[in-house]
Amino acid sequence: MAFDEPESPLTPEQGMPFRPYELPPLIPPASREPFWLALLGLACFLGLLGMIWWSHRAAGDAQSASFQTSVKARINTYLVEMLLYHREHSKPPAWASETMNIEELATRTADDWRSVSEEGTDAKLQGLTALNAAALYGVTGNTVSAQAMLDRAARRDPERKAQYRALLPLYAGAQRPIRLTEPIRDMLMKISAGPLVQAHNARLLGKSGDVSAALQSGARAGQRLILVSGVILLLFIFTVLGMLVALIIRGPRLAKAVGEMERTPGAEVPWGIGTGLIVISLSYFTIFFVKSVLAILVTKGNADTELMLDLLSNLLGPLCIISLFLAALGRKPWEWGLLGWTPSRRGIRYGVLALALALPIVMGASYLSGRVFGDQQGANPLISDMLTARNPLLLLMIVVTAAVVAPLMEETLFRGILFRAANVRLPFWAAAFGSGLIFASGHYLLVALLPITLLGMLFAFLTRRSQSLLASAGAHTAYNGMITAVVLLTSWALNGPGS
Repeated sequence: MAFDEPESPLTPEQGMPFRPYELPPLIPPASREPFWLALLGLACFLGLLGMIWWSHRAAGDAQSASFQTSVKARINTYLVEMLLYHREHSKPPAWASETMNIEELATRTADDWRSVSEEGTDAKLQGLTALNAAALYGVTGNTVSAQAMLDRAARRDPERKAQYRALLPLYAGAQRPIRLTEPIRDMLMKISAGPLVQAHNARLLGKSGDVSAALQSGARAGQRLILVSGVILLLFIFTVLGMLVALIIRGPRLAKAVGEMERTPGAEVPWGIGTGLIVISLSYFTIFFVKSVLAILVTKGNADTELMLDLLSNLLGPLCIISLFLAALGRKPWEWGLLGWTPSRRGIRYGVLALALALPIVMGASYLSGRVFGDQQGANPLISDMLTARNPLLLLMIVVTAAVVAPLMEETLFRGILFRAANVRLPFWAAAFGSGLIFASGHYLLVALLPITLLGMLFAFLTRRSQSLLASAGAHTAYNGMITAVVLLTSWALNGPGS
């Protein structure tokens, strides 16, 4: 009995289909991502957080806490000047007398200016902020502290030592007026408490008309601040009422939608959690790299130019990495539909309405975080840039970055890539909370951790509910636009001496 010889494999020419060997995909899909890749992604993101923390510490970002305190001190200084102006003309309004005591407010504000002066590193600013404190201590009659602040200003700012010494008779035991020379007037124009010094000098000279004239600019700034605060308060009240009405009307339907999302997993995506974290980390690393390259190519020394380069790198860095990510998936760089940018019946308007309903909860979380962490946890650098920018083009770039570029890039990275991958392996609320927490931690501010996490969860809900990034991007843009509007209104209200 003969054994049959083994058959040779058939080729396509012999009529059988040829099945070539297929290489495994470069990026595994979410449902089959290995555990080690998820750990690698987490390690990359933790390394990113460490680098962000180190870079801001190295750049002296701790001074942002002083900036935040100084903004609060400037606001309160103008309120003191407004109350004193009303006292000169007539009795202050009843609501002002009931809610604000001039002496107590002036003391708290002077303490804030002293704190800013002690924490600062710039000699000139240390001197000017100490002069602010001296003027406000003078309002309360605390001449000892006022003289101590003037002595500190003279020691810290030798260039203006003569001017600071010339102001000492205003706050001596036997107070007497001084002659306001041009150098002194120029110095007083650079501080928010300058009107207080000029008004005090005019009072010692017995010129009541000059007292009112000196306080007028600060009083107007205080009135603008009251107006802005009133508008914001009214909008908040209407928003809370709208949220309560909407929850009563649409609450059951919303609860049903949430329950459906909890029971069904998210749609499969061709990448996993670890890959998403790596893409996010590389995007932020690239921002630092692009910023460094642009800084080398452009001459340093111009603060506006350096800020423009920073804003430009925030756009170019993520764009480069997202394009490479799409190429690794075998797609063209402009095929962002794979990342979640697809048409949806629940689009931008749906997202804005959802934000309006959730806004009171987010603002409550912000208030709670502020009470827990205080104002010593720094501030978003874009806020300080908006308050200090005077170049119209630069201010426009800051607004566009905050209201357009940031929502576009962050929604793509944190919801389109990270959340959708996480929702394949994790329940909806776990994926929403995890991606929201990572989104919040990338802002490196403890005081913003809770509210931004809640915002991230809201954006994740909108992404899953609409099966698109349009709704979450609309909500994100509306939120950043609202914060930008508040900051710009505050900047307008502070548009007085020292602004």
